[in-house]
Amino acid sequence: GSDTQCDVNRGPQIEYFYFEQDPITTETTEVCLELNFYDVDGDAITGEVIWLINMEEVEILDFDVCFLLNEYDIAVDDELRANIYINDGRGGEASAGWAVLIEEEGN
Repeated sequence: GSDTQCDVNRGPQIEYFYFEQDPITTETTEVCLELNFYDVDGDAITGEVIWLINMEEVEILDFDVCFLLNEYDIAVDDELRANIYINDGRGGEASAGWAVLIEEEGN
């Protein structure tokens, strides 16, 4: 069959996404992201990362910017979450989330 759907946009894919630092403790100063995404159509991907502490939004950053955890008053068992949103500028989008609980330093 001939493909008449050659103009169909395929959305971006998030291949993997997690925190570089592990574990994250009360002494962790910054948290960076390990992530990889791609777009099969070769579209330019843009997006942002929303950082939350205990489900409260505290920062919106670019993918390659580390989150300065030491600027916040965090305690053991607080939840640190990053929600990533990407899009290809043509209506295709993807999102993912990653969360950890803050651990005590020295465990």
